[in-house]
Amino acid sequence: MVNVCPAESDPRLTVGDFIKNDSIKAISGLRNEGADVLVKVVMDEIKKQFPKDNAVLIDRDLLADEGVCFPQELKDMVLRKSVSGKVNRMLVGGDLSVIGWQQAFVGLPDNLHIQVYYFTLACRQVPMCSKM
Repeated sequence: MVNVCPAESDPRLTVGDFIKNDSIKAISGLRNEGADVLVKVVMDEIKKQFPKDNAVLIDRDLLADEGVCFPQELKDMVLRKSVSGKVNRMLVGGDLSVIGWQQAFVGLPDNLHIQVYYFTLACRQVPMCSKM
C-alpha cells in the first residue's frame, strides 16, 4: 500500500472542475485557512453550478440537532433531508460521531441521486474533500 499526501495548492482554482467532472475524485489545500473554508468553497461552487440541486452539510452540529447517534438514524435523516427527483449533494463535514456512518448511504433509493462529498484532514493536516 502506498500512502501519498495530497498536493498542497489552492483548490479555489480547480473546484469548478472537481464539482462537474466525476473523474476528479479529490481536491485538497487551504491548510492555513482550515477545513471549514474548504467546505465553504465546495458548497459555494455547488450552489453556483447547480442552484436547483439540494445541498446538505452533515456535521456534528446537525447530528446533535437531529438527535442522530446510530447509522440507521443517520439514514433516516438523509432520507428526510433529501428531495426526490433532484440531485442531493451531501457534504459530510469531518469526523462524524456516528460509528459506521458510511452505511447510512448504502441502499438509498435511486431517485434521490445522492452524491456524497467527504471532508477530512489528510497528512500534514491538509484539508481534503473526496467524492464517495
